[in-house]
Amino acid sequence: MGESKQVLVHASGLSYAFDGQFAVDGLELTVRRGEVLGLLGPNGAGKSTALRLLTGTLAPDAGTITVCGYDLVEQPLKAKQYIGFLPERPPLYPELTADEYLMHCARLRRVRRRDAQAAVDAVKQRCGLEDCGRRRVGNLSLGFRQRVGIAQAIVHRPSVIILDEPTIGLDPVQNSQVRALLTDLAAESALVLSSHILTEVESVCTHVQILHRGRSVFTAPIGDLERDRRGPIWVRVVLRRPPDLEHLKSLPGIVDATDSGGSVRRILCADKDPSLRALLDAASTGDWGLMELAPERPELEQVFLSSVLEET
Repeated sequence: MGESKQVLVHASGLSYAFDGQFAVDGLELTVRRGEVLGLLGPNGAGKSTALRLLTGTLAPDAGTITVCGYDLVEQPLKAKQYIGFLPERPPLYPELTADEYLMHCARLRRVRRRDAQAAVDAVKQRCGLEDCGRRRVGNLSLGFRQRVGIAQAIVHRPSVIILDEPTIGLDPVQNSQVRALLTDLAAESALVLSSHILTEVESVCTHVQILHRGRSVFTAPIGDLERDRRGPIWVRVVLRRPPDLEHLKSLPGIVDATDSGGSVRRILCADKDPSLRALLDAASTGDWGLMELAPERPELEQVFLSSVLEET
C-alpha cells in the first residue's frame, strides 16, 4: 500500500456511555492519509464524544483506537504526539497575545525551541493570522479566535487533525479560506471533522459517516453517494425537440417524467443503466436533439435525512 493510502486512524468497536446511556456505541472508523472524513449527525448523535475518544481526552469503555500505528489507550504519549485537536470550544487564553499563545502551544507540543518561532510564523501564515500576532486573543473577533484555535491544532504539523465544527463563527470569506486550508492539510495528513453544514462536508470531505444515537448508520466516499442510493434514480434530460411526457413515460424502465420548463425534463428511471440505454436509443431514433443527460446525484441532505429517519 502506498504512503498516500496509509491508515493513520483506526477505531474498532468503540463505545462510551454516560450514566448508562451510550453516547458512542460500537463505532468503526478508518481514515487514511489524504482523506477527510466528515462526521454528521443530529444533535446528541455522539459526534463530539467520538472526537474526544479519538483524541484521547476520553477513555473508551470498550474498543480500540490506533493513531499512526500506536494504541491510543496503551501508548497514549506516543499516539498523541501525532494528533492535532480543535475542540468545539477552542482552549484559548484571552490574556495572551496570539504570538504568545501559539508559542506556548508549540512548546507544549514539544516543538524544539530553536524551531518554535519558525513553526509559529508558518502556522500564522497558513491561517491568515499574520497581522494578529501582537493582539490579545481576547480582543480578536470570533472568526479570528477560531483561526487561532485551528492554528494551535496544527502548529506541530500533526499527521492526524481532528476538528469539531472548524468553521463555526466564520464569515463567508473566512469560511472559504478555512475550507481551502483543510484541503491543503489533507494532502499530507488524515482529517476528521464534524459539521452541521452539509455543503461544507460535500466540498471538503472525501468520505462521510453519519451517526445517530451513538451508532454509525451510513458510511461512504462522497463520490459514491449515487451508488449507495437504493431504488429509482432521477435523470435530468435536455432535448431540443422533446416528445410529450406520455411518450417518455411509455419507454422501457421509465417510471415517471416531468416537465421542468423549456427543453428540460426530469425522468425517473427504475434502474440506472438499462433505463438510460433505452432513453438514449429512443432519443437517437426519435431525433429529439439530445443535449444533456445527467443522473442527479442524491444530495447529502437526502442521504442524511433518510439515514436518520430510518433509525428513528
